[in-house]
Amino acid sequence: MEQIDNNILVETGNLGLNNSIIFTSTGIVLIDSPFKPTDAIKWKHAVESKGKVICFINVDRHIDHTTGDFSG
Repeated sequence: MEQIDNNILVETGNLGLNNSIIFTSTGIVLIDSPFKPTDAIKWKHAVESKGKVICFINVDRHIDHTTGDFSG
């Protein structure tokens, strides 16, 4: 993950995707999820180690944005 701002991390290791984590005062907001389920599981564990997920946003309804969705 690459930190692009004090409160924003972007996953740069997943081909063609920009899964992001935004830290707010009330919890974590996620943007999209990794396409491959194995990457999504790894990402989920990384996110959960950083705090509570309060919101999940898909920027697109296509499968490359939604396959790895999980409920936090």
